[in-house]
Formats: sequence, C-alpha cells, structure tokens
Amino acid sequence: PRFTSSTHFTYRLADIVGKGNTSEQTWLTESVAHTIQQKLAMKGWKSFSTFIQMTHRSRIFKEAPGENNQDQMVDSRILFSPLNKAVSIESRYEISNERTSQRARRYVLVGRGRGDYRLDPFSGEYIQDTDGEYIERFDRIGGFTPITGVKTSFRFQTQPYRMISGTDGDVFSILKHISTDTYFAVEEQSKSGNKADLYLLRLSQFQQDNTTVFGNLIFRQDIFLFPQKRGFSLRLRYRKNSLLNNQLISGSERRYRSEYSIRLRTSVASRTTSEFQYAREIKTRRDFGVDRFHLISHNSSLILANRPRPPLELRIQFQGNHDTDRQNGITAILIGIVPRLTYSFRGKGRARFEIDWSQVRSSSTNFYLPFEMVNGKPAGHSARWTGGMDYRLGQNFSLLMQYDGRKDPVRPMIHTARAEVRAVF
Repeated sequence: PRFTSSTHFTYRLADIVGKGNTSEQTWLTESVAHTIQQKLAMKGWKSFSTFIQMTHRSRIFKEAPGENNQDQMVDSRILFSPLNKAVSIESRYEISNERTSQRARRYVLVGRGRGDYRLDPFSGEYIQDTDGEYIERFDRIGGFTPITGVKTSFRFQTQPYRMISGTDGDVFSILKHISTDTYFAVEEQSKSGNKADLYLLRLSQFQQDNTTVFGNLIFRQDIFLFPQKRGFSLRLRYRKNSLLNNQLISGSERRYRSEYSIRLRTSVASRTTSEFQYAREIKTRRDFGVDRFHLISHNSSLILANRPRPPLELRIQFQGNHDTDRQNGITAILIGIVPRLTYSFRGKGRARFEIDWSQVRSSSTNFYLPFEMVNGKPAGHSARWTGGMDYRLGQNFSLLMQYDGRKDPVRPMIHTARAEVRAVF
C-alpha cells in the first residue's frame, strides 16, 4: 500500500493604480488572497483506494471596492474491489462554491454542413442535425450570484463468476451466470442558503424551481444473464433521468426520461451473430412552464452480422418504432433497414459503406414531429448513404476519403464529399 499526503499554500497580493488619500495617482492594495490545498491518497490497501482533496480560498479587498468572498471545494473518490473483483464499489463526491449568472441562448448561422442545428420551417425550432447550418452560443446576462454545487456518483457491480469456480451441476454455480451493475449520479447547483441539504444529499430538496440553478439525476440498473457466454447473453435494464435547467433568462427547462429495455445476443453460427433489443421509454419536456410533449415509445431492433471471411463483415439492422405523444395527440410509426458492408485491409486500414432507409407514418397533418419522436426523422421516406475509406500508404502517408448523401421530405438532396492526404515526417 502507498499513502501520500501534501499541503499547498498560496498567497496573492493584487495592486492597482488609483487615487489615494492625497487624490493623486498611486499604487493601491486591491486585495489579498489565500489558498490552502490539502491532498490525501491511499492506494492498494486490501483492494481499497481513496483520494481526498480539500481547497479553501479567501479573498479580502483592502483599498479598492469589492465584495469579500470565501470558496470551499472538496473532491473525494473511493474504490473498493474485494473477492478478486467479484464485488466492486466506486464512488465520487464533489463540493464547490462559485458565482454564476443567467444566460441567453442564441443560434449563429455558419453555413450548411458546418453547424450542429437546423431551423425547422414547421415548428420554428432549432433541431439537432450533423449537417446543420447553425451553432449554439450562450451569452451571460446580469450580475453574478453565489451558488453551491454538489456532484456525486456511486457504482456497485457484482460479478460472481470471478470467485465461483464450481461446475454447472453445483447449486451455487447458478450465481456465476448472473451479474449486476448499479449506477447512480446526481448534480445540483443551488442558490439555497441551507447548504446542509446539499451536503447530506437530501434529494427531496433537489431540483426546486425557486432555488435550483441546474440539476441532473441519473439512475441505471442492469442485470446480466450469462455475461461470459459468447453464444447467448441477456441484459435487463431500467434507466431514469431527470433534468432541470434554470440557467436561461428565458425560463426553466425540464426533461424526464425513463426506460425499460431488454437485449438478447446470440450466436446463430460460428461466423454469424444476432442482437435483438426492445425498449419502452417515457419522455416528457416542459419549457418555460409549458408542457411540450409526453411521449410513450416502443422501440425494437434486430441486428444480424456475418463474417464470410476475416476481413469482410456483412451487417444488416431492422428497426421498428411506435411513438405516441399524449400531450399533442400524435402517433408516429417508423420502419427502417440499415445494411452495412465493412472490409478491413490488414495493417493498412478499412473501407465501409452503409445505407440507412426509413419510412415514418404519422397521424399529424404536417411534417412536424417533436425531435424526440422516431429518432428525429420527419414523416415520409428518408434515406442516408455513406461510404468511406481510411488507408495507410507506407509509414509516412495516409489517405482518407469520405462521402455522405441524404434525402428527407423537408429538404433537398444533399451530397457531401471529403478527401484528405496526411504526411508525417
């Protein structure tokens, strides 16, 4: 085991030019700042490791106007993995004090294919798009407000197969075919004066409209059956995510999402594999006090992959989605197919070609659908085809070629091509 400890002290004196008692320009002491940072770390003691860092900063203004302030920050991490890592516990806990201001969101036009968003003509909203024309920017508005931030995460994994070595006939050997993964994370930035509620993680006081600046909560539970078997494995998942953003001057934004899903992987033959996945999701969105949508989604996919030869892989994916927006009374159905061909050049690179075709049928009378429905695709036929090759020419040269084409009901056909040669000496 190794134990380390350190302490750092920083003293900072800031001077400015101003008018002193004699009304003449002179050097004035603006402020004095002290920073104390302590670190403690222990690694490799009976499968236990930990790290703690504590920082205290204070700034006092002397001969210049300003508001005295003190900041405290804590960053701690714990890792415990006994029983040959059959059980693993990992946690992180952070505390910070800072100042923040409200923000105004704006979208900047940068040209087609250079942005991350596009303006939807039917809804008037900016929608995420890899070939978009706009980028998102935030401007700070107003004065700064002190806030307290807490960020923590916890992960608990069990993998009994790491310590159970019995045969399949043993009763306890059943446990080695079951693994679990539990993950919990929460982030809260708050203006509340009751810091104990934040430090002690009283979740009932989190994500409050009148005190929370930004809050995010994530919970995920996975159960794996036969995780070590390549021919057959099953994953059951529950996931929940709740987000509140009060940073924008236009108003608060709330997001909620929950998911129940199942994933089944099998080996049909020695060179053929399949993966089936089904998920039921609930998504809600509330902006500026107005409910935008309440989605109930049923998503399924089937992937078949085959390797006739080691460098060649053939893959095809079938998709089927059924989404209902209970808020606006809209139903949408997606059917899609995605074939892909990949060829690898041993030690040189690879080439890939893929087609993504889908059809969306909607009960809406226009093309507009919430972006979160049916993978963000509009009603009608959509297609996207991509091809590319990455090839190394000797030790100093490499060639990259890429082509992308797309067509959907709301925009004309788009073709994008790129070629790049790199030389390293």
